[in-house]
Amino acid sequence: MTLLTKEIEASPDAERLQRLMSSILLQNKVYGFFRAVFLWSLISGFVLTGIVLLEYQLHMESWLRAFCLISWLALSTFAFMVFFKPINRCSLTATQLALQMEGIDPRLKDSLASAIHFLEKNQSIEGASAELVVKAITDAFDKVMIADVFFKVHVRFVGLSFLVSGIFSLAMLLVFLGYMPFSGVALARVIFPYENIAWPTLTQIEMVAPKPKVGKNETLRIAARIKGKIPQQATVLLHCDGALHSKLIADIQTNEENVSELTGRVDVSAIGRDFSVQIFAGDASSIPYQITVLAPPVFLDINGNPSPTVTCLPPFYTGLPSPLNVSPGTLQLDVPLGSNLVFKGLADRALKSARLEFQPENKDVLPGIVGSLFSAGEHWAALVLLSTAKTVVSETAIPLDRLSTGFEISFAPIASGIYSVVIEDESDLYAIRSFDLQVRTDPSPLVKMDSSLVNSGFLQLFPEAELLLKVSADDALYGLNTVGLEFKGAQNSVKASSSNFWSQPLLDKNGARNKPVNSLGIDHLVRLKDWKNSDGSSFKAGDRFSLRFVANDHDDVLPLKPKGGSDWLEIQIVDRNGIELLLEKAQEKARQELLKVRDIQRKATKDTNFALNEIKAKEEDIQKAMEAVQSAEQGQKNVSERLGEKEAGILGDLEKIKKLAEANKLKASASLNRLNELAKEIKKIEEGDLAQVEVQLSEASKRLESADAGKGLDKEKVAAALEKSLKKQQEVEKKLEGLLKNLEPWAGLTEMRADARETLLELEEMKRKVEDTQKQDPSASGKKADELTPMQKEKIENLSLQQNKVAQKAQNLLDKMNKSMQENKRQDESATKNIKEALDSPDVKDLKNNLRSAKEEIESNRLMEASKSQAKAVEGVQEILNKLEENPREMNQKLAKKLREVQKQLEEMKQEMQTLRKKRDEAQKIKNEEQKKDSLAKNNAEMEKLASKMEEMAKTLSRLKNENEGGNLEDSAKELRRAVQNPPQEPDGNPKPNSLDKAEEKLQREIQDVQQLVKETEENLQRERLEKIAESLKLLSDRQESLLKESDRFDLLLNEKGAWTRAQILSLTGFSRSQNGLAEETELVASRDLDGLPVFMKTIGMAGRSMRDAAKLAERNPRTQTKGPPMSEKVVPAQKEALKRLGQFQNALKEEISQLASAGKENEPEEKQEKKPDEAKQNQSGGGAQDRKPPSIAQLKLLRNLQADLYDRTEQLSTKFPDSKKMPEDARREMLQLQKDQREIGELLEILLEFNQRNAPQGVLQ
Repeated sequence: MTLLTKEIEASPDAERLQRLMSSILLQNKVYGFFRAVFLWSLISGFVLTGIVLLEYQLHMESWLRAFCLISWLALSTFAFMVFFKPINRCSLTATQLALQMEGIDPRLKDSLASAIHFLEKNQSIEGASAELVVKAITDAFDKVMIADVFFKVHVRFVGLSFLVSGIFSLAMLLVFLGYMPFSGVALARVIFPYENIAWPTLTQIEMVAPKPKVGKNETLRIAARIKGKIPQQATVLLHCDGALHSKLIADIQTNEENVSELTGRVDVSAIGRDFSVQIFAGDASSIPYQITVLAPPVFLDINGNPSPTVTCLPPFYTGLPSPLNVSPGTLQLDVPLGSNLVFKGLADRALKSARLEFQPENKDVLPGIVGSLFSAGEHWAALVLLSTAKTVVSETAIPLDRLSTGFEISFAPIASGIYSVVIEDESDLYAIRSFDLQVRTDPSPLVKMDSSLVNSGFLQLFPEAELLLKVSADDALYGLNTVGLEFKGAQNSVKASSSNFWSQPLLDKNGARNKPVNSLGIDHLVRLKDWKNSDGSSFKAGDRFSLRFVANDHDDVLPLKPKGGSDWLEIQIVDRNGIELLLEKAQEKARQELLKVRDIQRKATKDTNFALNEIKAKEEDIQKAMEAVQSAEQGQKNVSERLGEKEAGILGDLEKIKKLAEANKLKASASLNRLNELAKEIKKIEEGDLAQVEVQLSEASKRLESADAGKGLDKEKVAAALEKSLKKQQEVEKKLEGLLKNLEPWAGLTEMRADARETLLELEEMKRKVEDTQKQDPSASGKKADELTPMQKEKIENLSLQQNKVAQKAQNLLDKMNKSMQENKRQDESATKNIKEALDSPDVKDLKNNLRSAKEEIESNRLMEASKSQAKAVEGVQEILNKLEENPREMNQKLAKKLREVQKQLEEMKQEMQTLRKKRDEAQKIKNEEQKKDSLAKNNAEMEKLASKMEEMAKTLSRLKNENEGGNLEDSAKELRRAVQNPPQEPDGNPKPNSLDKAEEKLQREIQDVQQLVKETEENLQRERLEKIAESLKLLSDRQESLLKESDRFDLLLNEKGAWTRAQILSLTGFSRSQNGLAEETELVASRDLDGLPVFMKTIGMAGRSMRDAAKLAERNPRTQTKGPPMSEKVVPAQKEALKRLGQFQNALKEEISQLASAGKENEPEEKQEKKPDEAKQNQSGGGAQDRKPPSIAQLKLLRNLQADLYDRTEQLSTKFPDSKKMPEDARREMLQLQKDQREIGELLEILLEFNQRNAPQGVLQ
């Protein structure tokens, strides 16, 4: 730029404007350079990429690649010249730049260009002053500074060219990297056209070098790994003497490691000469390998038999001949486990080695056995088996003979598989002879146990329970050896042990092998009282253990072979509370199931009724009726299944409960009696009405299906079948309702008793835990929390948490009792009274405090005090249970009393019916129609009232007994109403007597049924009473036997030392007191429990008298009677006399109980049958169940025995003292006693005979 004038030079804005324009011009030049670079690289790269792609696709020749390279270089040079030349040639001037900026921003128009012009020309416009020029420059600079033109004035397409070239370069780079190594090879072949750069293959082959020498009998294994692009198949080419011999196609497989492999085998015997092998896969090929083929060694015959020859020696326990007969040349063998095999062979040349190889059928068998033994803790057995397994599975060397041509090996196979004898010569050529060997193991016996008693995974039994278990054991091969019982326990219960109760020796006494027992069935009685805990103590409530039946065979090959065993049966020892809890839960479960059955029965009845209405209403469309019948039929099947004796049925569950009660010898239990009655009634329903319903529905369904198939509909027969079915279904529904009504009153009490029992059992268990904790670590008891170890603290915390849970459960029980007492105050006075008495009991009132004290004492580690508090809490819950417990005898007494009242009311109803009938007959004879009508209306109203009373009485009867009682009474009421509503008239004007006769007849039947119920109830009471007496007398007899043994012990001491010591004399005094106390208890039983049984009372009285005599005779003076007389002289005979009387009484009592039980069974089938006229008359006259029964045969037999015994004693005394005047005082007293007994026996006989003449039916006593 030229020099400026002084004014311009002195202006700072002029200089700044000049520098600004210079910088913008430089920026434009830089942008232009970069645009040229970008465009050149874009064009050059595009052309080079095209050449590389042509090479990749066409694989061009070298000269063509050179031509392309030269063309690309020439094109790049030309592009460089084209794009870079305008940068210098076409640069903008400052004035051009100013004009361009004015075009961008209108505010700069006519100012910037003029200012630049002044600056470039260094002169002002003509006529303009220097000041104006400076001002124009200043204004232009200011406008430029505020104008936004700096980033808009640049070379065009710079950014676009950069973006396009950058995207193109990135895309080419990604393509280049993605197609490596092919893209790199293509680029190198273009840049170096005359270099011998080979293209890479898509597939790569890594072939495993095969064996260079093989025998003609071998197969050559070919293996290779395939990488890159994996084809599905590969080709194996075999060349012989330069020519193609064969081509094999092999599949390429991918192994578990995701590696593609090619494996194959070449049959060398098919080629027979040297050959080469090469693999082709995809576009790749492997290196060819040369294989040399030689002749292999050969097995020679031994004595004309193919070798190796086989000798098999079976184990002795199998009883098979030794050696077994093996056919020469056999390659398949079946041998018992434990057999010893001998392989002997001969080769045609000297051998380098021989070996025995084994390939098991199941490779996981031996590792699985070893692993299971380790997991079961049998480490020693696992190590032994592991070493044996290694010996068999690994290759075993076969010793060679002196010439190295023969060999022999003896071994015992333990698993089935392929056993191969391999011989190998000096050239590493081999021959193989394989044997398919099946080792037949003797499996463990199959043992099954009948576990039908198991209801919830385990059995709950009393410590003295006796359980009859059925076991079956089977061993099909070589027979059973022993059958036994194995049991294991938890915590302090029985240790794991076993005992055999059946054995079968392998040899008899003559050394001959016994015939095997392959199948065995045994009924084994398990007596729990004969078993003990691991510490020698008897079982107690809370103990748990498991048992199973086991059996083993004669197998002596596998000493570690497990026994065959049944499933484990877990047994929990409980007390009566545990069993009662189980019974109450079973009762509630049965009630819930009956509710479901009732709902199903209702739906089935509804479906049958709908089908019957459809049949009667429509003539042709029977589809809905058929669907309803099928639905009803399915519903009845569901009812049968739910009620049936299968495992899922109610009867099946009740049968298990019954067997469990028998195993526990449970006798008096209200819940059990209720369940037995329930089972009996369900059985009646199932075998009676329910079976007939299914028959009728099946018949109706078949007829409807035949009609639907176009065979015609017999409408009357279908309707008749449905009507019969509907009537029976209604009966079933009614009976189910009756069963539910009978169970409903007990539901609330049963639930509370169940809760009380569970709480009691948990409290007792908690008490045992506290005591066990104290015994295990007595030093920790009483310590403060900071003095306890972490483990001790954890135990205390766990006990406190459990105690809190038990206390909460007890509180819930008390809350439920209070709520139940308020809700049932008016409904069930007896239950409410029992609950109130339980809540008012002092032990129950203190229950909360005792539980709270136990928790606080446990938390403060005072376990001894906590155990005492828990004991008091146990007493409180036991008191609740005692108050809520049902007394079967009291229940039966109440039932008998109510039934007598009902019988009396029924007799009154009968009398009332007869009176109303007479009045009705008299009214019919009235001639005045109005009076006749009024009398009949009054009579009808009274009959209607009587029918209502009969229906109410029927409901009462249904509630009183768990049976379908009251049915005849309901029918009688219906007949009575029928007679009132529609009295049919005879021609002579008199009504037909059918309805009234039927009503009276059914009422009479109901009276007879009630009489039978009273009789059965009283017999049950009598039987329960006698069973209770029998239990008491059994205890008395056991105590008397103990005293008798004590007498023998005293005599033994006297015989040993010749005299009793002072201490022994004092013991005799205590013995006498014990004997006298036992006499008092015996007489108490007679006076308290034997009222109305005079013969029984007399017998017990005689036993008590003998006991008193023994007690009196056993008294000894410590000063004068130290040397005798011995107890056997007078005391022991008196004791034996007492035992004899007790034994007589017990036998008679058993017979009496059996007679009562058989009488009850005889009455069961006849309870619904019509009575004979004579019996009905007798019952009508007031006889029946309320009358006293005739004396039992048992009492008569006992009286006869007493008389015979009295005769024998009198005869002995008369023989000993023929002259009565010379009798000693003792004999005289005995004679007087005999006379007294004779008078009493005579009086007893007169009483029985008088009773028989007055009450017994004719012919009862002969």
